[in-house]
Amino acid sequence: MKIAQIEGFSLTPDGFDTYITDTPLRKRALASAAMFAGDFQILPEKKNWLMLLGHRGGGKTHIAKAIAYAVAKKGFSVTITTEKRIVEKLQQWNEGKAYYNAIRALHYETDLLIVDELFKDVYEGATMSGWRSREIQEIFNYRYEMKKPTVVASEMLLEGIVKTNGAIADRFYERSMSIIEFTEKENWRVRK
Repeated sequence: MKIAQIEGFSLTPDGFDTYITDTPLRKRALASAAMFAGDFQILPEKKNWLMLLGHRGGGKTHIAKAIAYAVAKKGFSVTITTEKRIVEKLQQWNEGKAYYNAIRALHYETDLLIVDELFKDVYEGATMSGWRSREIQEIFNYRYEMKKPTVVASEMLLEGIVKTNGAIADRFYERSMSIIEFTEKENWRVRK
């Protein structure tokens, strides 16, 4: 298995099998994720991004981890992280320019980049600095231009992402094979 980097996540082999599909949207989310992972290859002509958006408890991170595991099992490199971790690592200037470039390269070159909790603190009311917005946009823009597969999970719906950074939202919309927006009723934690 080629996992380029896992930051704060545990990967288990039973990801798709344990995902609860008790609503039509959760069934659609699982089907989209399984298709994404099952058909995974680096084909620049195909839509090869997947967006998992919306309320907590829909299983966005569960699905993302299951995709990571399935794709890594096929021998592809996978990086699974959060937006906050990307930004924190890029801010470590004291490590020098080589470190900064290595962090960017990791997110550029991995076969599959999975970013969880995109714009989480903005969703919760914080503001986003221009530097942070540019850095995140640069990573997604590079992957967009190179047509590299990407999975994004965020509590923010697409409309909120458009307001936060329209350029990123445009790239998501154009490259995504599927955009799943979970509603509050998909929260399995409150329905247990």
